[in-house]
Amino acid sequence: MNLQDKVQILSKKATTYWERRVCAELAYAYSLSKINGGLNEGLIKNAADMLLEQIETEGAVTNSLAKNAETVLLPLGEAAKKYRVHCVSHAHIDMNWMWGFHETVAVTVDTFRTMLDLLAEYPEFKFSQSQASTYKIIEEYYPEMLREIRKYVHEGRWEIAASTWVEADKNMPCGESMCRHILYTKKYLSKLFDVSPDSIRIDFEPDTFGHNISVPEVLSKGTVDYYYHCRGNDGTSIYRWKARSGRKVLVYCDPKWYNDTITEGNFTQAPAFCDKYKTGVMLNVYGVGDHGGGPTRRDIERIRDYCSWPVFPEIKFSTYAEFFAELRAYSDNFPELEGEQNFIFTGCYTSQSRIKAANRLSELRLKDAEMLCAAARMFGEPDRKADFEKAWVKTLFNQFHDILTGSGVIETREYAMGRFQEALAAANTYASSAMRTIAANIDTSEIEVGSEEAESISVGAGVGYNVGYNDSYGLPKAERTGTKNRIYNFFNRTQYDYDGVAEIVVWDWDCDIKRALVKAWDGNATQCKVLKEKESYWGHHYSKLAVKIKVPAFGYSTYVLNEAPSVYSPLLIKNEPRRDYITNDPMVLENDKIIARFCGRTAQLIELIDKEEGRRVIDAPSAFFRFIIESPVYGMTSWRVGPYMSVQNLNETRNVRISNVDRGGIVKGFKYELSFGERSTLSVGVSLKDGSGLIEFEVSADFHETGSKEKGVPQLCFTAPLAYEAVSYRYDIPFGTVDRKSLDMDVPANSFMCALPQQGCAALLVTDTKYGYRGCGNAVSVNLIRGSYDPDPYPEYGIHKIRIGFGIIKSAENNECFKASQEFCIPPEALCVKKNKSGVLPLSGSFMKLSGAKLESIKNAENTNGLIFRLSDIKGEGGEYGISFRKPPKRAFLCDINEKRLEELPVEETGVKGDIAPFAVSTIEICF
Repeated sequence: MNLQDKVQILSKKATTYWERRVCAELAYAYSLSKINGGLNEGLIKNAADMLLEQIETEGAVTNSLAKNAETVLLPLGEAAKKYRVHCVSHAHIDMNWMWGFHETVAVTVDTFRTMLDLLAEYPEFKFSQSQASTYKIIEEYYPEMLREIRKYVHEGRWEIAASTWVEADKNMPCGESMCRHILYTKKYLSKLFDVSPDSIRIDFEPDTFGHNISVPEVLSKGTVDYYYHCRGNDGTSIYRWKARSGRKVLVYCDPKWYNDTITEGNFTQAPAFCDKYKTGVMLNVYGVGDHGGGPTRRDIERIRDYCSWPVFPEIKFSTYAEFFAELRAYSDNFPELEGEQNFIFTGCYTSQSRIKAANRLSELRLKDAEMLCAAARMFGEPDRKADFEKAWVKTLFNQFHDILTGSGVIETREYAMGRFQEALAAANTYASSAMRTIAANIDTSEIEVGSEEAESISVGAGVGYNVGYNDSYGLPKAERTGTKNRIYNFFNRTQYDYDGVAEIVVWDWDCDIKRALVKAWDGNATQCKVLKEKESYWGHHYSKLAVKIKVPAFGYSTYVLNEAPSVYSPLLIKNEPRRDYITNDPMVLENDKIIARFCGRTAQLIELIDKEEGRRVIDAPSAFFRFIIESPVYGMTSWRVGPYMSVQNLNETRNVRISNVDRGGIVKGFKYELSFGERSTLSVGVSLKDGSGLIEFEVSADFHETGSKEKGVPQLCFTAPLAYEAVSYRYDIPFGTVDRKSLDMDVPANSFMCALPQQGCAALLVTDTKYGYRGCGNAVSVNLIRGSYDPDPYPEYGIHKIRIGFGIIKSAENNECFKASQEFCIPPEALCVKKNKSGVLPLSGSFMKLSGAKLESIKNAENTNGLIFRLSDIKGEGGEYGISFRKPPKRAFLCDINEKRLEELPVEETGVKGDIAPFAVSTIEICF
């Protein structure tokens, strides 16, 4: 029997205090010997033999013999104390995981009370707590506790280990959300506890299900130096995570787990661990977690005791800040890692899909509203900084790694959707107000609109229209005029000039909508098409028009609707049709960019041609829906997409009812319906707009499929096989894109995926609210709905509205991908406005121009009257960016994410120019 066997046998047999103590010291000494080439192995063997002999003869080790064995090991004491273990206590409190918010509040309050009692009882004890949300709960529901917490914070015994509002998912939230987590958390906690924002330097994410490639970039730009996680990396516990820009953060991936109790076994491998990473320190995170609780009196008493053991590491009650500060001294010894730390729990990109839709839409609407408010501020619009912060915090809370991921229960989902409605109410209200403020300052005095008609009922019509679930939660646009001619302002919130088709809604217009004539701001008529005619809505009627428009980037354009003169016709008797023309011929949708042919029986795409290159892009059939049954063999169905047991092409195997075929005008399309599963239905509107390379699929799925251990997990999926060999697949992520090889598994993307060709045009798949995509076998797919059954047994029951875009872009360059995605997800908003007798703005214009970088957001600065511009380099080339304005700026600054000014930038007559590093994120403050 070798020494290692002896040590292991003794450790297993140890039951009494002295047995556990001396056996732990023995194991620690053996670990120490192994890293020193067997030094002192004879001494360790003597102690082990003493103990084994008494176990064999007496059946147990007496206290006196254990003490004697410890005495044998004492010569190793000095070497043993060369290693230090930082014991950091925490309470992992999941926000609304398997319970409702009321229970989260109870868990937080009671856990904090326990910690305060322990801090009072044990003067050497220290406690660390992440998540600003937990402190917000205390402030709102038990504010008396804050005074005690503040006292220990200033004593250095209660560590604020929160640089994010919650321990958020790191794949689905957009890059701007990641920045707002840091910004609002540091702002809130520094004010609440009177500490410097720069003292909060750790992002503690123990349970997060994967980490996107931009994490180190965002953390470093937010003055967060350290990252702690437990998932997403195999084999490397300490490393420097290098962003694509070259920025780095120091990372500790816990080799054990974050919900740990204190036992002697936690410390025995410290020498081996420290030797592997060429460091003298190790971290031990302890405390009951998930449902709160934190460290116990037993944990504290054991640490106190272990500190006195002579042949054991130096052990101290510590904080993350103390540990990382000491660890940082060894940084040069740690490996550098690059790339994303994924994938974990692929079902979390799709489960409880309404929460996903809520996140995507609230992020988009809040960013839109902030941009519009920033533009309208020059005309007296309030900056609404505090209001936006409240709305953002509601969105950030829902990004907790068990909420956004859909791995919660019914109460989780219900609370999240309530918070979404509140955030959306704010975003919609502020965006609508800002657009009307801007519109009120556009000079429309020369436009003839006629007088307000006394009998008109259109003023005030349309309240609440377009803002509900059935309309993808659009912006409110109540009618504000009753004239015959109507003025519409179109607002473009993207950095790309828009040249395509948009929609307007006309309320209570008593003219002939078929004679609608739309003219641009320059007086030239533009094409339009009636989509709906005199539909009823709460005592009013409306018509909907598709209009061909042009709107500059970050700008607006004015269009006027009037009635074209009637054309005299001597034939007063209508010619009724005398023939039917019903055929199974393919349905062809064509515009200036693509030709799309659909099967007249199945509605599958059978040909897609890029007109510029003359290239066929799809492998027919394509662009169809699949009904999949996943195997539940691996359990945890909300977390995991199981292996496919059956795959059914619904367009091919079900009866497809095609209707409303319309091949003319600036919008062409058709509709179809089919049933699937046990009693679910799918309604799809397919359309192609002039100027667009994407075919739009407007999906309404009435989903009644449920999963079970016996049946498996039902899934609805959209897929499009391609006619070319995909080199790899590109997905948009926070602050850029990432290319991944062909993977037969769901992977995360914020809105789109692109199959990269060798050269030339490329296929793009984009959605408005989905995150789970799959690129493999020269096909692009998106997972639309999954009927997981645990912990929420019926997460998807009901009607789902989904928009899908699939088609061709001229190249797979990032700029082309984002342009197509933003045109699809953020189309121009039309607002019917009154005629202004005076105004300072032209009929069409842009508030700013940007080159050399991608705009992520514009917001009012937190602490000044300036504007904050968040830029990213999506090309990976770096270089010069330029921002120009209608009004010359006075000063400009490069800032960190917390909006702390780092350096002043030179200001030119019309704007600001600066340099951005490859793949970097830059925050610029501009003052006017």
